[in-house]
Amino acid sequence: PPPPPPPPPPPASRSPGAPARASLAVVGEGNFVLDADPEDLKWNPQTISVVLPCAEERDLAFKTVKSVWETTPANVLHEIVVVDDGSNPPLAQTHLTAEIQQKYKVLIKRHENTVGLIGAKKTGGDAATGDIVVFFDCHVGPQERWYEDFLNLIGENY
Repeated sequence: PPPPPPPPPPPASRSPGAPARASLAVVGEGNFVLDADPEDLKWNPQTISVVLPCAEERDLAFKTVKSVWETTPANVLHEIVVVDDGSNPPLAQTHLTAEIQQKYKVLIKRHENTVGLIGAKKTGGDAATGDIVVFFDCHVGPQERWYEDFLNLIGENY
């Protein structure tokens, strides 16, 4: 049998007032050793970016943007990233004009030619800057308080 993994390094001591260091973990055969205090691992996300990959979904794109905006508190909704995946004419010229973009916190990323759902999601995810990135289809109406579980549960560390 292979030799056992080396023991985890001892926790580093920190002088008072020193910044927290990155947490480390050592994984061995069937075990996981954490060398950080669980309190140091807590994360309290505050904002959400919603990514909507859209291709030729004109009225539905606008309705989804409006629905996301109406069901998400302003302090939680960081932005709605709409990826226009080759719509012709572009959504920014038809249903998601500059006025709509400003009112509903919309950032448009455009593909001149359709690249497909996964490519559009990647473009949107790369552009999103909220604490949490959520992907919806471009033809949904989120339920009231849809965002609460994201904010409350994603920061838990099991």
